[in-house]
Amino acid sequence: MLLAWRAYSLRSGPYGGAMWNIQLAAATMTAIPVLIVFVIAQRQFVEGLAHTGLKG
Repeated sequence: MLLAWRAYSLRSGPYGGAMWNIQLAAATMTAIPVLIVFVIAQRQFVEGLAHTGLKG
């Protein structure tokens, strides 16, 4: 129960409002590595999609 309360208190400010700056920073830090991997491996992704298309 204490762990659940601690996780809830990290998402809300001292007056019960959401701390948007912390939530947006966490979302950005989560998305950046995925975007970096996609940019590095973009050619392989596109080639793999092209090979799965219809062949005529």
